[in-house]
Amino acid sequence: MRVPMRRVMASFLAGASFVLCLLVAGLWMRSTTKMDQVRTADPLHQTTLVSANGEFCVETITSLMPEFEPGTNVAHALPSQYGPRSIDWQFAGLGGGTQVVPTLEGPIRYDTLMFPLWLLVVLLAIPPVVMWDMQKSAPAPVSTDSTGKVCS
Repeated sequence: MRVPMRRVMASFLAGASFVLCLLVAGLWMRSTTKMDQVRTADPLHQTTLVSANGEFCVETITSLMPEFEPGTNVAHALPSQYGPRSIDWQFAGLGGGTQVVPTLEGPIRYDTLMFPLWLLVVLLAIPPVVMWDMQKSAPAPVSTDSTGKVCS
């Protein structure tokens, strides 16, 4: 019996979503006791990814003049040592903001996007649950012999 490619892809995506859900749940648990930060930069832009206090934050800084040392670095600290720079709005753990700081060399723009890790865990859990439910409620496959009779 041949399995349709669509079903194979749906199963693969549900499995990948389940694995990502477990990884993000682990990150969520870790973020309650540790802050993890990855920062990458070129001379005009700096991007920082931070996991702390059950939240994931993306911060970008843009400058008109070369301001940053190129490269990537990783840091770990206590979550209490971190707070996002600029949050203009916040709702149910989601938040974001922009701040422009004037300097003599030109303005520097800070953009922040923050979302709770619990939300990502819930969203990643949906595809495996739906796939499992579909497989559970699907009728049993019917097999036939070469004459077309149903085999038991």
